Amino acid sequence: MVVIGEQIAVGVVVGFGDRAGGVEIVDTATNRSLGLVVSEEDLGGDITSMVLVDQNRGYAVVADENFANSVRPFDLSSGTVGVPLENISGGFIPNLAVDGDRLIVADRGSFSDPASAGLKLYDAATGAFLSGPIDTGLPPQDIVVLSDAAVPTAVEETADSLPQEFALEAAYPNPFNASVQIPFAVWQANTPVELTVHDVLGRTVRTLTSGPVAAGRHVLHWDGRNAAGEPVGNGAYLVQLRAGSQRAVGKVMLIK
Repeated sequence: MVVIGEQIAVGVVVGFGDRAGGVEIVDTATNRSLGLVVSEEDLGGDITSMVLVDQNRGYAVVADENFANSVRPFDLSSGTVGVPLENISGGFIPNLAVDGDRLIVADRGSFSDPASAGLKLYDAATGAFLSGPIDTGLPPQDIVVLSDAAVPTAVEETADSLPQEFALEAAYPNPFNASVQIPFAVWQANTPVELTVHDVLGRTVRTLTSGPVAAGRHVLHWDGRNAAGEPVGNGAYLVQLRAGSQRAVGKVMLIK
């Protein structure tokens, strides 16, 4: 989901493999959909994530019928889709980010080539491969571009140390079918925590917990059902963690 002024570009998926979805534009001034502007037929699979370079041009992560992931450029004004980017592993790509004139791809690698995992950099205007994979230790799950200010390094940990700050960690498995585990951590005892699941329009689907928790790491699970106990549809969902005055958002993909 990407906000463009009063309009929102939303990646929509009906069911895995049916290619009935794509990129849809929603007008928040009139609270109505303007329809699909880029189809999954043209994308060549199910859209799982996207990012915009400017008002019209963007990139989408696409999963084909064999779950192989690719990254393809698209244009909202013309509805056209370009050729897939080079040097993508074909494994799971959970996130994209634009940093100035660079596109950053979080590639988790493939079973046949796990060494291909890491961050890969492309020219955002042309899609040309620049460099990578940049090793991230564990395979990358999410990307947040920081400012040019120095980033503090990790401090030495003791065996019984608690997390130094609140954090929403990567959900697993992701994509998921029946249930997804959502780990998070808080550093202060009795911190008020609210963990909620939302659809791509921001509507609350389910509240998984709300109240104070002990300091340390916790894992909650979501069974793909709403507050009424009804199964929800396939597609992307946002997981939001509020802890005290802080907030973090992650994304999970339900595929049945």
